[in-house]
Amino acid sequence: MKIDEYSKLLEWLESRAKTLGADAIKAVIGSNRQFNMSQRDGKIETLKESVQASLYIELFVNGKYSSHSTNDLRKSVLEGFLANTVEMTRYLNKDEFRSLPDPKLYAGRENLELELADKSIDKITMEQKRAWIDEVEKTAKSLDKRIISVSADYWDVNGLSVRRHSNGFFGVTEGTNIGLGASVSLLDENGKKPEGWRYIGMRHQSDLWKPADIAADAVKRAQQKVGAKKIPSGRMTMLLQNDSTGRLLYPIVSALSGRNLQQDSSFLKGKLGEKIAPEILTIIDDPLIVRGPSSRLFDGEGIAAKKRLVIENGVLKTYFIDTYYAKKLGVEPTTGGTSNTIFQPGVKDQATMIKDIEKGILVTSFIGGNSNGATGDYSYGVMGLYIENGEIIHPVAEMNVSGNYLELLMKLTEMGSDLNMYSGLRTPSMRFDDIDFAGL
Repeated sequence: MKIDEYSKLLEWLESRAKTLGADAIKAVIGSNRQFNMSQRDGKIETLKESVQASLYIELFVNGKYSSHSTNDLRKSVLEGFLANTVEMTRYLNKDEFRSLPDPKLYAGRENLELELADKSIDKITMEQKRAWIDEVEKTAKSLDKRIISVSADYWDVNGLSVRRHSNGFFGVTEGTNIGLGASVSLLDENGKKPEGWRYIGMRHQSDLWKPADIAADAVKRAQQKVGAKKIPSGRMTMLLQNDSTGRLLYPIVSALSGRNLQQDSSFLKGKLGEKIAPEILTIIDDPLIVRGPSSRLFDGEGIAAKKRLVIENGVLKTYFIDTYYAKKLGVEPTTGGTSNTIFQPGVKDQATMIKDIEKGILVTSFIGGNSNGATGDYSYGVMGLYIENGEIIHPVAEMNVSGNYLELLMKLTEMGSDLNMYSGLRTPSMRFDDIDFAGL
């Protein structure tokens, strides 16, 4: 089925649902094709392709609400599916906060070509895919004689989503993702087997990293862990590597969601308009970046996508609140979730930032741990590189970092210039001072 066929089916679904007694309906038909190939020691380990399509609907019947999905898109089946789901909804309790978004929120959709789909991906031959992962594996093995295992991966995804709401919304989203990855293990002189990995996915084939670069980065990350050891506990500087920030910083973004605010599980509740970080922190959510990993013209409710200031010079400016939780909170909806969340970078690269650190840890990854959304308390295991007098001394492992997010934010002292462009959470290296690390 193509866009026109999906559109006609959605139109029929809306008409039929209303005939059956629904007051309103939201319906989305999505389809995607996924391909995965992985190789280890010159042999294919995984070769898989899947194609699927599905329908998701939300029904509003006499003040009652329900959601349903099916993978069978035949009209003869959907007739019974709709009849059953509408009837089921009648037996539920009323929910006064459930409704489709106000149609005024659909207005203002940007007329932009975000270039989220690359048609050329479907033309890549199996031979080319195999050649790429073969180059990844061979390059990695050539870079260090201690390497004992390399896994090389290729994937591509092609997706289509067509959405229709009975109060006037219609939208189509097409998107692709293509990626290469490597996971490397090496055997050090102490019999330990440190690992390193690098996986990069892009919207377009032309933006994909070269196989040799993927391999080299994965090997470098494994090499950085050779000889890792604990250091004594204490307070010192924490420098977050730009691609390691997600595990630590995502709970801050999560605390901005309407659901967490309404359920009193956000440590940022009541902080709107308040200074929660130093002036060097400005965060922008921009859904309109061309080829952005999380770009979109409208959100999951059909609300027109807009660039938003999240934090400006340390002051919290907005929350992410969908229609349902906006009604519960008695506020206007903004949007239900983040898109490309960008931490505005500074002027120094990571190497220069390291030279300025008297004593600290460059955190390259987080391991395990947890956080409390309501209080903002956190505790995570970390791996990285110990820094002393501006020099990297040795790798560290089995360390733990803990604290409170509200305190952590105020300890931010510097933003790097090296913005990570390969994630929906785009951050540079970030320096925090006087952070509590537990080790020996």
